Amino acid sequence: MKKWASVSCAVVALGAIWTGTAWYTGKQLEAGMGPLAETVGAQARQIGLTMEQSVSFEQVSFERGVFTSHARYRVLSTSLDKDGTAQAQDIQFVARIDHGPFPLFRLSEGHLLPAMAAARVQLAQTPPTEAWFSGAKGAAPVVAEAVASYGQVVSGTLTLAPVEYAQDGTTVSFSGLQARASVASDGRHTTFAIATEKMDSTEPVDQAGVTRTRRLSLRGLDFSHESTETADGVIAGASQAKIKHWAVEIDDQPVTLRDLVMSADASGPRSAMNGSFKAQIAGIDVRGTQVASVRMGARAVNVDMASFRAFRDTMEQAAGRASMGEKMAGMAHLMTVLLAKPGFSIDPLQIDTPSGPATLRLEVALDAPTLWNRAPAAIMKETVKKLDFRLSVPTESLVDLISVRGLAQGQPVDVARDAARQQADAIRDRFLASRWGHEEGGKLTSHLYYEGGQVEINGERMTVEAFMARSQVPRYR
Repeated sequence: MKKWASVSCAVVALGAIWTGTAWYTGKQLEAGMGPLAETVGAQARQIGLTMEQSVSFEQVSFERGVFTSHARYRVLSTSLDKDGTAQAQDIQFVARIDHGPFPLFRLSEGHLLPAMAAARVQLAQTPPTEAWFSGAKGAAPVVAEAVASYGQVVSGTLTLAPVEYAQDGTTVSFSGLQARASVASDGRHTTFAIATEKMDSTEPVDQAGVTRTRRLSLRGLDFSHESTETADGVIAGASQAKIKHWAVEIDDQPVTLRDLVMSADASGPRSAMNGSFKAQIAGIDVRGTQVASVRMGARAVNVDMASFRAFRDTMEQAAGRASMGEKMAGMAHLMTVLLAKPGFSIDPLQIDTPSGPATLRLEVALDAPTLWNRAPAAIMKETVKKLDFRLSVPTESLVDLISVRGLAQGQPVDVARDAARQQADAIRDRFLASRWGHEEGGKLTSHLYYEGGQVEINGERMTVEAFMARSQVPRYR
Protein backbone atom coordinates (compact mmCIF):
# COMPACT_ATOMS: atom_id res chain seq x y z
CA MET A 1 0.00 0.00 0.00
CA LYS A 2 2.84 2.36 0.84
CA LYS A 3 4.38 1.75 -2.60
CA TRP A 4 1.11 2.48 -4.40
CA ALA A 5 0.58 5.53 -2.23
CA SER A 6 4.05 6.80 -3.15
CA VAL A 7 3.38 6.26 -6.86
CA SER A 8 0.02 7.99 -6.58
CA CYS A 9 1.59 10.94 -4.80
CA ALA A 10 4.26 11.17 -7.49
CA VAL A 11 1.64 11.15 -10.27
CA VAL A 12 -0.41 13.82 -8.51
CA ALA A 13 2.73 15.92 -7.97
CA LEU A 14 3.77 15.60 -11.61
CA GLY A 15 0.25 16.47 -12.74
CA ALA A 16 0.24 19.52 -10.49
CA ILE A 17 3.63 20.62 -11.82
CA TRP A 18 2.49 20.11 -15.42
CA THR A 19 -0.75 22.00 -14.82
CA GLY A 20 1.01 24.82 -13.03
CA THR A 21 3.71 25.12 -15.66
CA ALA A 22 1.14 25.07 -18.48
CA TRP A 23 -0.98 27.71 -16.71
CA TYR A 24 2.07 29.95 -16.20
CA THR A 25 3.17 29.50 -19.83
CA GLY A 26 -0.32 30.44 -21.02
CA LYS A 27 -0.26 33.58 -18.89
CA GLN A 28 3.13 34.59 -20.30
CA LEU A 29 1.94 33.92 -23.84
CA GLU A 30 -1.14 36.09 -23.37
CA ALA A 31 1.04 38.95 -22.16
CA GLY A 32 3.42 38.60 -25.10
CA MET A 33 1.05 37.96 -28.01
CA GLY A 34 -0.47 41.45 -27.97
CA PRO A 35 2.86 43.30 -28.39
CA LEU A 36 3.94 40.71 -30.96
CA ALA A 37 0.79 41.38 -33.00
CA GLU A 38 1.52 45.12 -32.84
CA THR A 39 5.06 44.53 -34.13
CA VAL A 40 3.77 42.38 -37.00
CA GLY A 41 1.14 45.05 -37.71
CA ALA A 42 3.82 47.73 -38.05
CA GLN A 43 5.75 45.52 -40.47
CA ALA A 44 2.56 44.86 -42.46
CA ARG A 45 1.96 48.60 -42.81
CA GLN A 46 5.50 49.07 -44.12
CA ILE A 47 4.98 46.26 -46.65
CA GLY A 48 1.74 47.92 -47.73
CA LEU A 49 3.52 51.23 -48.34
CA THR A 50 6.03 49.56 -50.67
CA MET A 51 3.14 47.89 -52.54
CA GLU A 52 1.11 51.14 -52.59
CA GLN A 53 -1.67 49.43 -50.67
CA SER A 54 -3.21 49.77 -47.25
CA VAL A 55 -2.26 46.64 -45.24
CA SER A 56 -2.88 45.99 -41.56
CA PHE A 57 -2.54 43.04 -39.18
CA GLU A 58 -4.41 42.73 -35.89
CA GLN A 59 -5.23 40.25 -33.16
CA VAL A 60 -9.00 39.81 -33.15
CA SER A 61 -9.26 37.65 -30.05
CA PHE A 62 -7.21 35.64 -27.54
CA GLU A 63 -8.82 33.06 -25.24
CA ARG A 64 -6.43 31.64 -22.65
CA GLY A 65 -6.94 28.18 -21.19
CA VAL A 66 -4.90 26.06 -18.79
CA PHE A 67 -3.33 23.76 -21.39
CA THR A 68 -4.41 25.42 -24.65
CA SER A 69 -5.13 28.95 -25.84
CA HIS A 70 -7.02 30.00 -28.97
CA ALA A 71 -6.44 33.16 -30.99
CA ARG A 72 -7.74 34.74 -34.16
CA TYR A 73 -5.85 37.16 -36.41
CA ARG A 74 -6.84 39.29 -39.36
CA VAL A 75 -4.98 40.75 -42.37
CA LEU A 76 -6.82 43.63 -44.01
CA SER A 77 -5.65 45.00 -47.37
CA THR A 78 -7.17 47.64 -49.64
CA SER A 79 -6.12 48.30 -53.23
CA LEU A 80 -7.51 50.33 -56.12
CA ASP A 81 -8.82 48.85 -59.37
CA LYS A 82 -8.04 50.46 -62.74
CA ASP A 83 -11.26 52.47 -62.45
CA GLY A 84 -10.27 53.74 -58.99
CA THR A 85 -12.68 51.50 -57.07
CA ALA A 86 -11.35 50.36 -53.70
CA GLN A 87 -11.16 46.59 -53.26
CA ALA A 88 -10.86 45.31 -49.68
CA GLN A 89 -9.64 41.85 -48.68
CA ASP A 90 -10.19 40.42 -45.19
CA ILE A 91 -8.04 37.32 -44.63
CA GLN A 92 -8.29 35.64 -41.22
CA PHE A 93 -6.30 32.95 -39.43
CA VAL A 94 -7.17 30.87 -36.39
CA ALA A 95 -4.44 29.66 -34.05
CA ARG A 96 -4.34 26.93 -31.43
CA ILE A 97 -1.45 27.36 -28.99
CA ASP A 98 -0.66 24.41 -26.71
CA HIS A 99 1.31 25.30 -23.60
CA GLY A 100 4.50 23.55 -22.45
CA PRO A 101 6.18 21.63 -21.07
CA PHE A 102 4.30 18.97 -23.10
CA PRO A 103 2.08 20.61 -25.77
CA LEU A 104 -0.96 18.40 -26.28
CA PHE A 105 -1.02 18.13 -30.08
CA ARG A 106 2.72 17.39 -30.03
CA LEU A 107 2.06 14.51 -27.64
CA SER A 108 -0.74 13.23 -29.90
CA GLU A 109 1.77 13.06 -32.75
CA GLY A 110 4.27 11.12 -30.67
CA HIS A 111 6.70 13.95 -29.85
CA LEU A 112 7.71 13.36 -26.23
CA LEU A 113 10.43 15.98 -25.82
CA PRO A 114 9.38 19.01 -23.75
CA ALA A 115 8.80 22.36 -25.44
CA MET A 116 7.84 25.82 -24.25
CA ALA A 117 4.85 26.07 -26.61
CA ALA A 118 3.52 24.72 -29.89
CA ALA A 119 1.12 26.50 -32.23
CA ARG A 120 -0.98 25.39 -35.18
CA VAL A 121 -2.32 28.15 -37.42
CA GLN A 122 -4.90 27.62 -40.18
CA LEU A 123 -6.44 29.85 -42.78
CA ALA A 124 -10.02 30.60 -41.80
CA GLN A 125 -12.88 30.13 -44.26
CA THR A 126 -14.22 33.59 -45.06
CA PRO A 127 -15.80 35.01 -48.26
CA PRO A 128 -12.42 35.98 -49.83
CA THR A 129 -11.04 32.45 -49.27
CA GLU A 130 -14.09 30.35 -50.21
CA ALA A 131 -12.76 29.59 -53.72
CA TRP A 132 -9.44 28.46 -52.21
CA PHE A 133 -11.21 26.14 -49.78
CA SER A 134 -13.34 24.79 -52.61
CA GLY A 135 -10.24 24.09 -54.72
CA ALA A 136 -8.66 22.31 -51.74
CA LYS A 137 -11.73 20.02 -51.48
CA GLY A 138 -12.72 21.52 -48.13
CA ALA A 139 -9.33 21.01 -46.47
CA ALA A 140 -7.54 23.94 -44.85
CA PRO A 141 -5.51 25.39 -47.75
CA VAL A 142 -2.84 26.80 -45.43
CA VAL A 143 -1.60 25.15 -42.22
CA ALA A 144 1.43 26.33 -40.26
CA GLU A 145 2.93 24.73 -37.18
CA ALA A 146 5.59 26.24 -34.93
CA VAL A 147 7.40 24.96 -31.84
CA ALA A 148 9.35 27.07 -29.36
CA SER A 149 11.86 24.88 -27.54
CA TYR A 150 13.42 25.51 -24.14
CA GLY A 151 16.70 25.74 -26.05
CA GLN A 152 15.38 29.04 -27.46
CA VAL A 153 14.99 27.75 -31.00
CA VAL A 154 11.76 28.32 -32.92
CA SER A 155 11.09 25.82 -35.69
CA GLY A 156 8.09 25.47 -37.91
CA THR A 157 6.49 24.08 -41.03
CA LEU A 158 4.12 25.52 -43.61
CA THR A 159 1.87 23.30 -45.69
CA LEU A 160 -0.19 24.43 -48.68
CA ALA A 161 -2.79 21.85 -49.63
CA PRO A 162 -3.19 20.57 -53.21
CA VAL A 163 -5.61 22.72 -55.18
CA GLU A 164 -7.71 22.14 -58.31
CA TYR A 165 -9.50 25.26 -59.53
CA ALA A 166 -11.39 26.23 -62.69
CA GLN A 167 -13.48 29.32 -63.38
CA ASP A 168 -14.03 31.71 -66.31
CA GLY A 169 -11.25 30.19 -68.41
CA THR A 170 -8.73 30.24 -65.56
CA THR A 171 -7.50 26.91 -64.22
CA VAL A 172 -4.99 25.97 -61.52
CA SER A 173 -3.62 22.53 -60.70
CA PHE A 174 -1.26 22.65 -57.74
CA SER A 175 0.34 19.67 -56.01
CA GLY A 176 0.82 21.48 -52.71
CA LEU A 177 3.87 22.89 -51.00
CA GLN A 178 5.99 22.07 -47.98
CA ALA A 179 8.24 24.57 -46.18
CA ARG A 180 10.43 24.22 -43.10
CA ALA A 181 12.21 26.89 -41.08
CA SER A 182 14.08 27.30 -37.82
CA VAL A 183 15.36 30.42 -36.11
CA ALA A 184 17.48 30.72 -32.97
CA SER A 185 16.13 33.24 -30.47
CA ASP A 186 19.14 35.49 -30.96
CA GLY A 187 18.67 35.29 -34.73
CA ARG A 188 22.19 34.01 -35.30
CA HIS A 189 21.24 30.74 -36.96
CA THR A 190 18.48 30.39 -39.52
CA THR A 191 17.46 27.61 -41.86
CA PHE A 192 14.72 27.57 -44.47
CA ALA A 193 13.61 25.11 -47.13
CA ILE A 194 10.71 24.95 -49.54
CA ALA A 195 9.63 22.32 -52.06
CA THR A 196 6.78 21.67 -54.46
CA GLU A 197 6.30 19.06 -57.16
CA LYS A 198 4.16 20.81 -59.74
CA MET A 199 1.90 23.69 -60.64
CA ASP A 200 -0.01 24.18 -63.89
CA SER A 201 -2.22 27.12 -64.76
CA THR A 202 -4.06 28.62 -67.71
CA GLU A 203 -5.59 32.05 -68.06
CA PRO A 204 -7.01 34.22 -70.84
CA VAL A 205 -4.92 37.29 -71.75
CA ASP A 206 -5.81 40.25 -73.94
CA GLN A 207 -3.18 41.10 -76.57
CA ALA A 208 -4.08 44.03 -78.81
CA GLY A 209 -7.77 43.24 -78.48
CA VAL A 210 -7.30 39.54 -79.21
CA THR A 211 -7.97 37.04 -76.42
CA ARG A 212 -5.27 34.42 -76.14
CA THR A 213 -4.55 31.64 -73.70
CA ARG A 214 -1.44 31.68 -71.53
CA ARG A 215 -0.24 28.49 -69.88
CA LEU A 216 2.34 28.21 -67.13
CA SER A 217 3.98 24.99 -65.95
CA LEU A 218 6.39 24.34 -63.11
CA ARG A 219 8.00 21.07 -62.04
CA GLY A 220 10.35 20.19 -59.20
CA LEU A 221 10.98 23.42 -57.25
CA ASP A 222 13.45 23.12 -54.35
CA PHE A 223 14.94 26.00 -52.39
CA SER A 224 17.11 25.93 -49.26
CA HIS A 225 18.94 28.54 -47.21
CA GLU A 226 21.11 28.46 -44.11
CA SER A 227 22.91 31.31 -42.38
CA THR A 228 24.92 31.69 -39.19
CA GLU A 229 26.30 34.77 -37.45
CA THR A 230 28.93 34.50 -34.72
CA ALA A 231 29.07 36.70 -31.64
CA ASP A 232 31.71 38.93 -33.25
CA GLY A 233 29.52 39.57 -36.32
CA VAL A 234 31.04 37.14 -38.84
CA ILE A 235 28.37 35.79 -41.19
CA ALA A 236 28.29 32.58 -43.20
CA GLY A 237 25.35 31.77 -45.43
CA ALA A 238 24.47 29.58 -48.39
CA SER A 239 21.40 29.29 -50.63
CA GLN A 240 20.44 26.99 -53.47
CA ALA A 241 17.45 26.89 -55.80
CA LYS A 242 16.54 24.21 -58.32
CA ILE A 243 13.76 24.10 -60.89
CA LYS A 244 13.42 20.97 -62.98
CA HIS A 245 11.11 22.47 -65.58
CA TRP A 246 9.55 25.88 -66.09
CA ALA A 247 7.50 26.73 -69.17
CA VAL A 248 5.30 29.53 -70.45
CA GLU A 249 3.09 29.00 -73.45
CA ILE A 250 0.82 31.36 -75.36
CA ASP A 251 -1.49 29.72 -77.91
CA ASP A 252 0.60 26.56 -78.24
CA GLN A 253 3.94 28.42 -78.62
CA PRO A 254 5.99 27.09 -75.67
CA VAL A 255 9.24 28.42 -74.20
CA THR A 256 10.81 26.09 -71.63
CA LEU A 257 13.70 26.31 -69.19
CA ARG A 258 15.13 22.93 -68.15
CA ASP A 259 17.22 22.08 -65.09
CA LEU A 260 17.70 25.56 -63.70
CA VAL A 261 20.18 25.59 -60.77
CA MET A 262 21.30 28.66 -58.82
CA SER A 263 23.52 28.83 -55.76
CA ALA A 264 24.92 31.67 -53.70
CA ASP A 265 27.09 31.94 -50.62
CA ALA A 266 28.41 34.76 -48.47
CA SER A 267 30.91 34.95 -45.63
CA GLY A 268 32.78 37.45 -43.52
CA PRO A 269 31.94 40.48 -41.36
CA ARG A 270 29.33 42.94 -42.64
CA SER A 271 32.09 45.48 -43.27
CA ALA A 272 33.96 43.16 -45.68
CA MET A 273 31.69 40.48 -47.10
CA ASN A 274 32.80 37.93 -49.68
CA GLY A 275 30.30 36.12 -51.85
CA SER A 276 29.81 34.05 -54.96
CA PHE A 277 26.94 33.25 -57.28
CA LYS A 278 26.52 30.45 -59.82
CA ALA A 279 23.69 29.78 -62.23
CA GLN A 280 23.09 27.23 -64.94
CA ILE A 281 20.23 26.50 -67.33
CA ALA A 282 20.77 23.18 -69.06
CA GLY A 283 18.39 23.99 -71.87
CA ILE A 284 16.20 26.79 -73.21
CA ASP A 285 13.71 25.20 -75.58
CA VAL A 286 11.40 26.94 -78.05
CA ARG A 287 8.68 24.86 -79.68
CA GLY A 288 10.37 21.68 -78.46
CA THR A 289 13.84 22.47 -79.83
CA GLN A 290 16.80 23.53 -77.71
CA VAL A 291 18.06 26.95 -78.76
CA ALA A 292 20.51 27.77 -75.95
CA SER A 293 21.99 26.87 -72.60
CA VAL A 294 23.40 29.30 -70.04
CA ARG A 295 25.95 29.24 -67.26
CA MET A 296 27.30 32.02 -65.12
CA GLY A 297 29.77 32.45 -62.28
CA ALA A 298 30.23 35.68 -60.32
CA ARG A 299 32.15 36.72 -57.23
CA ALA A 300 32.43 39.77 -54.96
CA VAL A 301 35.09 40.46 -52.31
CA ASN A 302 35.45 43.01 -49.50
CA VAL A 303 31.97 44.52 -49.85
CA ASP A 304 30.84 46.73 -46.95
CA MET A 305 27.18 45.76 -47.10
CA ALA A 306 26.00 48.10 -44.32
CA SER A 307 27.57 51.16 -45.98
CA PHE A 308 26.40 50.07 -49.44
CA ARG A 309 22.78 49.78 -48.24
CA ALA A 310 23.06 53.15 -46.49
CA PHE A 311 24.37 54.70 -49.74
CA ARG A 312 21.57 53.09 -51.77
CA ASP A 313 18.87 54.17 -49.30
CA THR A 314 20.20 57.73 -49.22
CA MET A 315 20.15 57.96 -53.00
CA GLU A 316 16.65 56.46 -53.24
CA GLN A 317 15.28 58.89 -50.65
CA ALA A 318 16.91 61.84 -52.39
CA ALA A 319 15.58 60.74 -55.84
CA GLY A 320 16.64 63.74 -57.92
CA ARG A 321 15.90 66.41 -55.31
CA ALA A 322 18.84 65.80 -53.01
CA SER A 323 20.09 68.64 -50.86
CA MET A 324 23.79 69.29 -50.48
CA GLY A 325 23.67 67.61 -47.06
CA GLU A 326 22.06 64.48 -48.52
CA LYS A 327 24.61 64.36 -51.32
CA MET A 328 27.44 64.66 -48.80
CA ALA A 329 25.92 61.86 -46.68
CA GLY A 330 25.62 59.63 -49.74
CA MET A 331 29.21 60.30 -50.79
CA ALA A 332 30.39 59.51 -47.24
CA HIS A 333 28.71 56.09 -47.42
CA LEU A 334 30.19 55.50 -50.88
CA MET A 335 33.66 56.42 -49.62
CA THR A 336 33.29 53.87 -46.80
CA VAL A 337 32.37 51.21 -49.38
CA LEU A 338 35.45 52.03 -51.46
CA LEU A 339 37.76 52.10 -48.42
CA ALA A 340 37.12 48.35 -48.05
CA LYS A 341 38.74 47.89 -51.53
CA PRO A 342 35.90 45.87 -53.07
CA GLY A 343 36.27 43.69 -56.12
CA PHE A 344 33.82 42.05 -58.53
CA SER A 345 34.15 39.46 -61.25
CA ILE A 346 32.03 37.56 -63.78
CA ASP A 347 33.81 34.47 -65.01
CA PRO A 348 32.12 33.57 -67.22
CA LEU A 349 28.69 34.48 -68.47
CA GLN A 350 28.38 31.97 -71.31
CA ILE A 351 25.45 31.37 -73.63
CA ASP A 352 25.79 28.30 -75.84
CA THR A 353 23.79 28.13 -79.06
CA PRO A 354 24.01 25.69 -82.00
CA SER A 355 26.48 28.11 -83.63
CA GLY A 356 28.87 28.26 -80.66
CA PRO A 357 29.36 29.94 -77.28
CA ALA A 358 29.04 33.68 -76.59
CA THR A 359 31.11 34.62 -73.54
CA LEU A 360 31.59 37.62 -71.27
CA ARG A 361 34.30 37.93 -68.63
CA LEU A 362 34.74 40.89 -66.31
CA GLU A 363 37.04 41.68 -63.39
CA VAL A 364 36.99 44.98 -61.46
CA ALA A 365 39.06 46.04 -58.43
CA LEU A 366 38.23 49.36 -56.71
CA ASP A 367 39.78 51.67 -54.11
CA ALA A 368 38.90 54.98 -52.46
CA PRO A 369 40.15 58.22 -54.07
CA THR A 370 42.02 60.70 -51.91
CA LEU A 371 39.75 63.57 -53.06
CA TRP A 372 36.49 63.85 -54.99
CA ASN A 373 36.90 67.43 -56.19
CA ARG A 374 39.41 66.56 -58.89
CA ALA A 375 39.36 65.93 -62.62
CA PRO A 376 37.39 62.81 -63.63
CA ALA A 377 40.51 61.17 -65.07
CA ALA A 378 42.37 61.60 -61.77
CA ILE A 379 39.45 60.13 -59.80
CA MET A 380 39.25 57.19 -62.22
CA LYS A 381 42.97 56.45 -61.85
CA GLU A 382 42.65 56.18 -58.07
CA THR A 383 39.23 54.52 -57.87
CA VAL A 384 39.63 51.82 -60.54
CA LYS A 385 42.70 49.79 -59.70
CA LYS A 386 42.04 47.15 -62.33
CA LEU A 387 39.47 46.46 -65.04
CA ASP A 388 39.55 43.50 -67.40
CA PHE A 389 36.63 43.14 -69.83
CA ARG A 390 36.52 40.42 -72.49
CA LEU A 391 33.65 39.74 -74.91
CA SER A 392 33.38 37.14 -77.66
CA VAL A 393 30.17 36.59 -79.66
CA PRO A 394 29.93 34.52 -82.85
CA THR A 395 27.82 36.45 -85.35
CA GLU A 396 25.86 33.28 -86.10
CA SER A 397 25.09 32.97 -82.38
CA LEU A 398 23.54 36.43 -82.56
CA VAL A 399 21.25 35.10 -85.28
CA ASP A 400 20.38 32.11 -83.08
CA LEU A 401 19.52 34.31 -80.09
CA ILE A 402 17.59 36.99 -81.97
CA SER A 403 15.52 34.41 -83.83
CA VAL A 404 14.21 33.04 -80.52
CA ARG A 405 11.72 35.91 -80.27
CA GLY A 406 10.26 35.22 -83.71
CA LEU A 407 10.08 31.49 -83.05
CA ALA A 408 8.30 32.10 -79.74
CA GLN A 409 5.76 34.25 -81.59
CA GLY A 410 5.00 31.37 -83.95
CA GLN A 411 6.95 32.51 -87.02
CA PRO A 412 8.25 29.79 -89.38
CA VAL A 413 11.91 28.95 -88.79
CA ASP A 414 13.16 30.44 -92.08
CA VAL A 415 11.19 33.67 -91.57
CA ALA A 416 12.44 34.08 -87.98
CA ARG A 417 16.06 33.44 -89.00
CA ASP A 418 15.96 35.80 -92.01
CA ALA A 419 14.66 38.63 -89.82
CA ALA A 420 17.20 37.77 -87.12
CA ARG A 421 20.08 37.80 -89.62
CA GLN A 422 19.20 41.31 -90.75
CA GLN A 423 19.19 42.52 -87.16
CA ALA A 424 22.44 40.67 -86.36
CA ASP A 425 24.15 42.25 -89.40
CA ALA A 426 23.04 45.70 -88.27
CA ILE A 427 24.38 45.06 -84.75
CA ARG A 428 27.69 43.82 -86.20
CA ASP A 429 28.08 46.90 -88.40
CA ARG A 430 27.38 49.30 -85.52
CA PHE A 431 29.76 47.39 -83.26
CA LEU A 432 32.62 47.54 -85.76
CA ALA A 433 31.97 51.22 -86.54
CA SER A 434 32.13 52.08 -82.84
CA ARG A 435 35.86 51.20 -82.68
CA TRP A 436 35.32 49.30 -79.42
CA GLY A 437 35.83 45.88 -81.00
CA HIS A 438 36.59 43.96 -84.14
CA GLU A 439 35.71 40.74 -85.96
CA GLU A 440 37.96 37.69 -85.94
CA GLY A 441 37.05 34.34 -87.45
CA GLY A 442 33.34 35.10 -87.54
CA LYS A 443 33.34 36.35 -83.93
CA LEU A 444 32.75 39.86 -82.59
CA THR A 445 35.40 40.41 -79.91
CA SER A 446 36.29 43.20 -77.55
CA HIS A 447 39.01 43.41 -74.90
CA LEU A 448 39.37 46.37 -72.56
CA TYR A 449 42.13 46.25 -69.94
CA TYR A 450 43.14 48.92 -67.43
CA GLU A 451 45.79 48.89 -64.72
CA GLY A 452 48.45 51.32 -63.49
CA GLY A 453 47.07 54.36 -65.29
CA GLN A 454 47.14 52.79 -68.76
CA VAL A 455 44.20 51.61 -70.88
CA GLU A 456 44.49 48.95 -73.57
CA ILE A 457 41.65 48.48 -76.07
CA ASN A 458 42.03 45.53 -78.41
CA GLY A 459 45.82 45.87 -78.31
CA GLU A 460 45.85 49.67 -78.61
CA ARG A 461 47.36 51.41 -75.55
CA MET A 462 46.43 54.91 -74.40
CA THR A 463 46.28 57.14 -71.34
CA VAL A 464 43.17 57.45 -69.19
CA GLU A 465 42.70 61.00 -70.50
CA ALA A 466 42.78 59.77 -74.11
CA PHE A 467 40.36 56.96 -73.27
CA MET A 468 37.86 59.34 -71.68
CA ALA A 469 38.14 61.72 -74.63
CA ARG A 470 37.50 58.81 -76.97
CA SER A 471 34.43 57.81 -74.94
CA GLN A 472 32.88 61.22 -75.62
CA VAL A 473 33.15 60.85 -79.39
CA PRO A 474 29.82 59.82 -81.03
CA ARG A 475 29.67 56.07 -80.83
CA TYR A 476 28.57 55.34 -84.40
CA ARG A 477 29.80 56.87 -87.59
